[in-house]
Amino acid sequence: LPRGMRNKNPGNIRISISEWQGEVPVDENTDGTFEQFTEMKYGIRALMKLLIKYIRSGRDTIEKVITRYAPGNENNTEAYIQAVCNYTGFQRDEVLKPDENTIKKMAYAISHHENGGDYLKIGDVEDAWRLI
Repeated sequence: LPRGMRNKNPGNIRISISEWQGEVPVDENTDGTFEQFTEMKYGIRALMKLLIKYIRSGRDTIEKVITRYAPGNENNTEAYIQAVCNYTGFQRDEVLKPDENTIKKMAYAISHHENGGDYLKIGDVEDAWRLI
């Protein structure tokens, strides 16, 4: 399995000062770079919470979200934007709403790009959404 899936962190969220529901404590984290979660639903929830935060703070297009989420110093941001647009069907400058449909599509797209395939289970995504 890809690193993000092994860590139950399908968005490959980096370790930070943010405290996430269901995260493995930093002193028990065996990855050292990316957050690890006790269950997949918590890693998906963290990704969804980030997406909601970005959209509500004015990063309300795929271009704005991905430019912040996957900066060019670490990623091919343009390819990432195109991949998310292709996966979701949204246009790069289409204004996104932080609703269930949008957030789930974005989470699936980001996980697909980060992990190189469709690894998320519908049940885990539904469980994560109920935790929002």
